[in-house]
This record gives sequence, structure tokens and C-alpha cells, in this order.
Amino acid sequence: QDLTKEGSTIDANRRAFAERRDRSVQSVQTSLASITSSATAELEVINSDEKQDLGDLRSQHEHALNARDLELTRAGIGEKERQEELARERGRTEPELSQQENATKERHQHRREEVQRRIAKTKENADAAVSSLQQRFDTATVAPEREFRRQALRWIETSKRRLLVLESDKKRRA
Repeated sequence: QDLTKEGSTIDANRRAFAERRDRSVQSVQTSLASITSSATAELEVINSDEKQDLGDLRSQHEHALNARDLELTRAGIGEKERQEELARERGRTEPELSQQENATKERHQHRREEVQRRIAKTKENADAAVSSLQQRFDTATVAPEREFRRQALRWIETSKRRLLVLESDKKRRA
């Protein structure tokens, strides 16, 4: 009877531990999903910022060329000469624009990589937390179950011996 009660207690404890573990794992997974969603939104903002910055650079460049064209027109320079001058101006300024675009892309890429590192670290921490929860669950439930099995086997062996003694006594009396 004691073993049955102890077995029931161990089962109840195991279920309670399992429920707590499952709730904790669910909480970790919910937090991870929230953080990942936030980081994904941050990546979208970075991509949008990069697109905007590159567009701004290109617009500034075109604006400078249009201003130069207007300046040449006001100076009374003919169409052919103006187009040649604008082509030379474009040739001089395109490499600088290209460098600025590359620096902008690189800056935004670094921002993306930082967010991705944070996501990876968060996932790593979540996996470690879930693993730790599982280990604690195993530790809390396996030892009592093992002890219960040992006691049950002892009880069975003792009961067998008692039965043998009782049978032996019964045979002697008969």
C-alpha cells in the first residue's frame, strides 16, 4: 500500500513537473518568436533605409548635374557643348557616387549582420534554456522513479521470500 501511494505521488509529481516544464518551454518559445518578429521588422526597416539612402544619393547626384546644366544654359553654351561638359562632369562624379553607394550598402549590411547575430544569439540562448529545463525535469523525476523501482523490487523480493516461508511452514504443518 505504501508503494502504491508512493508510486502515485511520483506520478503526480512527474505530471506537475512536466506541466511546469511545458509552460516554461512555451514561454521561452513565445519570447523567442516575439524577439525574432521584432528583429525581422528591424531588418525590413534597415532595407527600407538603405533603399532610401541610395535613392537620396542618386537624386543629389542628378540634382547637381541638372544644376550644372542650368548653369551652362544660362552661360549661353550650346546644346552639343553642354552635353559634352555634362558627360565629362558625370565621368568625374560617378566614381565618387559609386564609392558613396558602396559605403552606404556596407553600412547597412553591417547593421543587418548585427541584427542577425542578435537573432542567432537569442535562438542559442533559447535552445540552452529549453535544454536546461529538460535536464532539470529529468533530474527531478528520474531519481525518484529509480528509487521507487528499487523499493518495489525489494518489496517483491521480500514478498517472494515471505511466500516461500509461508509455503514451507504450510508444508511442515501438513
